[in-house]
Amino acid sequence: MKKYLFNGAMALIVGVFIVSCSHDDISQTATVDQMSKSFDELFTELYGPIAENHNWGFNTVLAEAGVDDAAEAATRGTTRSAQPNSNQWGTHDDNDKYLDWPKPADITDTERAAVLAVFNQRGAESYTDIANLRDFFVQQVYCGPNGSKMNELACWDPQGHEVTEYPDWNGYQAYTYTTNDDIVNNFNAGKYSGNAEQGCMLMWYSSTSQWSFKTSQSGGERIYDHWRMEKINGNYYVGLDHEAWRQAPANANEEDKRDYIYNDWILKIVPGQGQGGNSGTPTIVREEPYTETKTTTTTTYRKIVDLGRVFCEDIATATMNVKEDIDYNDIVFDARVWEYYDMTYISENGSSTTYGPSNIYYQYDINLLATGGTIEEKVNDTDVHNKFGVGQTFMVNTWTPNSKAYGQYNTKTMEAANFSYTKYVAAGTDAGISSIPIYVKYKGNNMLALGDKTSGAPYKLCLPVGKLWPIERVNIRDAYPDFGSFVSSPSNTFYDGKNVIENLYTQAPTSSIETDKNNGKGIDYLETVSTSSNSSSVTVVWAGSASEDNTAITLRNYSFSAGKTLRFYGSGTIRVVDSSSQGIFESIPMSGGYCDVYISNDTQAAALNAGIITVSGVSGSNGSSYTLTKIVVL
Repeated sequence: MKKYLFNGAMALIVGVFIVSCSHDDISQTATVDQMSKSFDELFTELYGPIAENHNWGFNTVLAEAGVDDAAEAATRGTTRSAQPNSNQWGTHDDNDKYLDWPKPADITDTERAAVLAVFNQRGAESYTDIANLRDFFVQQVYCGPNGSKMNELACWDPQGHEVTEYPDWNGYQAYTYTTNDDIVNNFNAGKYSGNAEQGCMLMWYSSTSQWSFKTSQSGGERIYDHWRMEKINGNYYVGLDHEAWRQAPANANEEDKRDYIYNDWILKIVPGQGQGGNSGTPTIVREEPYTETKTTTTTTYRKIVDLGRVFCEDIATATMNVKEDIDYNDIVFDARVWEYYDMTYISENGSSTTYGPSNIYYQYDINLLATGGTIEEKVNDTDVHNKFGVGQTFMVNTWTPNSKAYGQYNTKTMEAANFSYTKYVAAGTDAGISSIPIYVKYKGNNMLALGDKTSGAPYKLCLPVGKLWPIERVNIRDAYPDFGSFVSSPSNTFYDGKNVIENLYTQAPTSSIETDKNNGKGIDYLETVSTSSNSSSVTVVWAGSASEDNTAITLRNYSFSAGKTLRFYGSGTIRVVDSSSQGIFESIPMSGGYCDVYISNDTQAAALNAGIITVSGVSGSNGSSYTLTKIVVL
C-alpha cells in the first residue's frame, strides 16, 4: 500500500517529492486478524460475494515424484534367468564351443506302447517332480489329436507366471511367460518327426520341476500347466493334458474341457550325459569369454511448468477504508517456474533402459516490474525496494498524471529488476507461482506472508504475462470493469474484456520473461540443459541362473590372475568352492544386486582357471536362499 502525506508546513520536500508517513505507522494498533477482516468486508462490499474455491488465476502445479534410485540403477548390470536352448550338441565340431553330448537313442515302437499304456489311464496331476534335473534332453514320444493344437512347451517356473485378469463371465485368466520360464525352442514342429533338432532338444541350466504349454485353439495366449510325471522302466516321462478356454462367451468352439488323461502330448526326459561314461559328468569345451559394454548417458532437462504476472495488495489500507487504493500494484512481478530433472539412458548388450525423472528441483525466475507500496516488502528473501535500488519511501512504475493521489509521492520509473532462486519441493505439494513467498511488514518487525490466507479476499492475483496493472490509487475495477464478475465467477477472465487504458500503467518496463514467452517459451516448453555420458566394459565369464546349493558352474575360458576383481550379480549370500570342495571365496554378500570380489592370491586364481566352481547359499537374513545370474571381470 501507499504512504499518506501531510500537507502544508509539515511536509518535508526532497527535490520535487514529498515524504509521507507509512501505513505501517498508521496500522500500529490493528491486529492482523482485524486488518484481514476489514479487508474481506471492504472487498465484498466493492465487488460482491466471492465464488467458492476461487483460485484467483493461479494454476495448480504439484511437484513431481522422482525415481529415487535412478543413479543407483545406472550402476546395475543386466541379468538373465536362464541360458538359451541350444541345438548345437552331439559333437563339438562347431568351433569347439558346445557340449560333447551324444543324442539319446530314438524312441522305439515298443517303448512308445509301454508309455501309452500308463498315460492312457487316468492319473494324478503332478505337483512335485520325481526327477529334478538341471541338464537334460527332451524327446518327442507321442502326440494325439489335441496335441497338434499345443505349442510353446516350457519348463522351469519356480516363481509362478504373471497373471492378467479377464472378465468374470468365465473366470478366465491369461498367463504370460516370464524370464523364469525356459521355452523349449525348435521343438514343436518335431511332434511327428525323428529329426535330431526338432524331435529332440537339449535343455542346459534349466529344470524339470515344472511344465506348461499354450494352445492355438483359444488364441494362443493362456498358459496351461496340466502335467504328470512318471518313471517307466527306469526312464522319466511327462504327459500333458490339453485344455482350452473360450475367448468370448459366444466362442463355444474354442472351448475344450479337460479329461484328466495326460496323453495329448507325451515327452521323454533324458538326463544329460557326456562321453566320459555313466558318471553323468559331461565333457565340456569351455566357451570363450565375451565383452559387455554399458554406456550411461544422463541428460538434464528443464521444463516451464508455470508462468504468470502477479499483482499484490497488502492489507493496511483496508483498515482505513480507502476504497480507491485497492489497486493491486503494491508488488507487481512476472514469474516463471522451471522444473529441472535428470533422465538416465543405459545402453547395454543391444538393449536400452531409461530411468527417471530423478533429482527434481524447481527454479523460480522473478522479474520485478513495479511497487506501489512504501512498507517493507519481500519476494522470497529479496527486498523489493533494495532490488530496485531505491529507498523504502519510493514507489516504482505505478504513478502517472492520472493517478488519484493525495498530495505528492516519491516515485520513479525504472527498468525491471530480475532475480532467481531454486528449491526442492516435496512431491505432491504446491510448486507453482502460488507457492512463491511474498511478505509485507505490517507491525513492528513482523512480516505477514500474503499467501497465508486460504479464503476470503485475495492479497494476490495471477494474470497472463503481459497484462497491465492499475496506476496508483485507482481501484482495480476502475481499470478493469469486469473484475466484479471475475470475483463471483472465476471463468470470467476480467482482463480480456473491457479495460480503461488511462487507468492502466502503459509504461511498463521490458520483462525478459514476457519476451521469452512471445518467442515461444510458454508453459510446457522443454529444453536440454546438459548431457554427460560414460562407457564401461566388463568381461563375462559366466551367465545363467543358479539358486540351489552345490550348483556346479563352468566358467568361460578366461585367464584369471591375482589382482583382478570379479563382480557376482544376484541376491543373497553365497560360498564358492573348487572342484575339490576347497573354499575359494567363503562369503559373497550380493546385497544391492551384486558384490565385487578381489582375487587376492595365486591359489584362488588357479582354482578359477580350473574352469569349474560350485556355488551354495550361506545363511543370512533371508536364510540360505540365493540367486546368481552372472559373473564378470571388471
